[in-house]
Amino acid sequence: MDNDLAWLVGVMLQRMKAHGVINDDFSLDEFKSNLEHEAINNQCAFIRDMAFGIIGKA
Repeated sequence: MDNDLAWLVGVMLQRMKAHGVINDDFSLDEFKSNLEHEAINNQCAFIRDMAFGIIGKA
């Protein structure tokens, strides 16, 4: 299942661990599985495409 939150957590994983946002034993695979289970078992609307600007500078 395609999930933007799972992607973002994957990208930020090391930074989140370094800053104590998540524990070292945090499992990204388990997190993704839980997100998928929640999405399948909760029939509700989820707005995923919002207009936000992201700029990268080298």
